[in-house]
Amino acid sequence: MKFLLLLTLLLSTLLPTIGCSENPQESGKLYSVESQSCIGCNSCIERCPHNAIAIIENKAVIDPVKCIGCGKCVTACPVDAIR
Repeated sequence: MKFLLLLTLLLSTLLPTIGCSENPQESGKLYSVESQSCIGCNSCIERCPHNAIAIIENKAVIDPVKCIGCGKCVTACPVDAIR
């Protein structure tokens, strides 16, 4: 299981920017988490409608395959760690 989570983290840094909005063709935005800022509070996970976020080693990680770029995680983050 830990291997899959680490693989997801690796892929999220290597894959090109792919949309993450209600209309992915318009957005072209892939969100990422600044791990230094993330406090692992789960607020982003609770707001993500596509289950695209996991907590790995107490930090949020966004799965670029599941993310549709809606930005709900960005507005949910209390420390602005998602950009």
